[in-house]
Amino acid sequence: MAELTMQGVRVDWTLTQLRTFVAVADAGSMSRAAQLLGYTPGAVSQHMAALRKAAQHELFVKDGRHRRLTEAGETLLQHARAILAAEARASEAMSPMSESPQVAVTVGVFGSVAAACAAPLMAQLTQRHGSSSAVRLREIDVDGIPQAVLEGTVDVALALDYPDARRAPQRGLRSQTVHREEFSVVASCTHPLARWAVKNGNGGRADEPAPTASQAGDDAAAGAGEAAPAAEGSSGATAPCGADKAERLLWARLADAHWILPPVDTAFGRATRIACSVNGMEPAERHIVVDSALALGLVADGLGITLATPLMLRMQPAAVRRDLVTIPLNVPAMREIVLITRAADAGRRGIGAVTDALVQTAPWE
Repeated sequence: MAELTMQGVRVDWTLTQLRTFVAVADAGSMSRAAQLLGYTPGAVSQHMAALRKAAQHELFVKDGRHRRLTEAGETLLQHARAILAAEARASEAMSPMSESPQVAVTVGVFGSVAAACAAPLMAQLTQRHGSSSAVRLREIDVDGIPQAVLEGTVDVALALDYPDARRAPQRGLRSQTVHREEFSVVASCTHPLARWAVKNGNGGRADEPAPTASQAGDDAAAGAGEAAPAAEGSSGATAPCGADKAERLLWARLADAHWILPPVDTAFGRATRIACSVNGMEPAERHIVVDSALALGLVADGLGITLATPLMLRMQPAAVRRDLVTIPLNVPAMREIVLITRAADAGRRGIGAVTDALVQTAPWE
């Protein structure tokens, strides 16, 4: 039986009720929570009724087909996550002394990393500890991952950070960089700028190793006198002789192209615009897209160009990658995959096994 004081009133409940409450809050409905927990809808309803009575507050209000937390529910959710996290640590401490996960460990992931890390992580845990059955993956909005770890929604998570647009550190969290990768400009192979870049050694097919900046510069000398094509809405100026001038004209044409970028109020959006800026580009934004996989799909369809990393490209089907060209940035722009844990969980054996496996298997290539 857990105990907490809310607004001066002592309330009692069971861990099962709290676990059910968190599931309903996360799922947004009792029926969905029942499916996730393996309970009947009636059992979930009974747990919620008992918890509401114990708390002496309404915890949810109906919002169409979903349930939305009240102010009291929001308050209880924070404490419920902390209580359940403490219970998990206590259960693990009482389990046989072993480095393998003895209780469920939930790993927060996002799109491109989830696709890359899942199989290597599970294989590593099975090889070292005999099983990966205690590990659960949960997709989290990438900008909300640090808060999800802090609140106990997940136990450990892979998140993003950008050297050019660092996120502020949060008290109670620890982070470790496990992988770094470079952004490249990505265009359809049918795009005039992409064809020119490949011909002059400034770009390569996305399903092949991309040329480095130095390789691109060396290879460009052979075609230095060839004009860069005009981009959408550009003046159509031709490149002067000389490799450096040709490259500068290419970047000017890229800036004039139709760009597909993430929203500016996201960390990814800020990082991509900084990357363009340090490379002397003021990108002409045509489409604003949150999902990088969708952005690359639009690029493949010839609707614009964007910035992407190798892991982002890896999410695309091979047939799509074959239709894409990557052009390395003159001034490299990076993104970092960081491993985030709660400082309070230091030494927790189950989490330690999972974090070790994530570090050892990175970069999942």
